[in-house]
Amino acid sequence: MSPRISSAKDQVGQEAVFEVFAKGLDHPECVAIDRYGHVWAGGEAGQLYRIDASGGVENVTTLRWFIAGIVLSPLDHS
Repeated sequence: MSPRISSAKDQVGQEAVFEVFAKGLDHPECVAIDRYGHVWAGGEAGQLYRIDASGGVENVTTLRWFIAGIVLSPLDHS
């Protein structure tokens, strides 16, 4: 079965297409995209994932609880 799914229509009536971008994530949520094109997501067990443009997944760290949100600084400040 192909990971590509098309099953929804957008607001102007065109068919929306959904596609799997990366695999091996634990229930990704709180998705954010940084200025370099990396996708960041939190996992259900506290993982913080960084996903590159090719779909490669890196588990950057794991916290003791789930991640409830991700905030990125526009100036790369911490």
